[in-house]
Amino acid sequence: MKRIKLKESDVTFSVEVEPEDMSVRGHFDDKELEDQIVAAQKVGSLEAWCCIVVTAGWTAPDGTEYYGRDSLGGCSFLDGVHEPIKSQIASCIDDHGMRAEALDDLQREVDAAYERQRPVKLRSDGARQATKTDLVDIGRELGVNVHDGMTVDLLRVAIQEQLTHLKQQGRITPLR
Repeated sequence: MKRIKLKESDVTFSVEVEPEDMSVRGHFDDKELEDQIVAAQKVGSLEAWCCIVVTAGWTAPDGTEYYGRDSLGGCSFLDGVHEPIKSQIASCIDDHGMRAEALDDLQREVDAAYERQRPVKLRSDGARQATKTDLVDIGRELGVNVHDGMTVDLLRVAIQEQLTHLKQQGRITPLR
């Protein structure tokens, strides 16, 4: 996979309205507004008290799908209050920069995938290469406490230290 910097025009955005878990009661200083929201909920208005989720999706040339998300809870959109509900949601998304946040999250996912797949030279002569994922797997097999967020350099050092430790304990013997 080649490193890519995504733009809004490269991705597909979707918007979902999900039920809000937190109670509307006590959320506003205006009890009358809370009563309006509860009344709208009782007649089935999901948008009366909800969470907005914006998803940015992109399909890599190899067919792998990647997604980034941004969400905003505690939203209330009441029909006819200021403008139609769909317009209110669109304004909320724009006002909070949710598309940009979802795109940033997507970019982090794509960058992380690139780092996991990027070949890493293990020998100075370049005879053997491995991906970062390979190094993580090798570290885990050797008993190194590793995680995907570790840098390649840190992985190399941790693996080398563990190999030295195992050699000193006599648990492994170098082939050369």
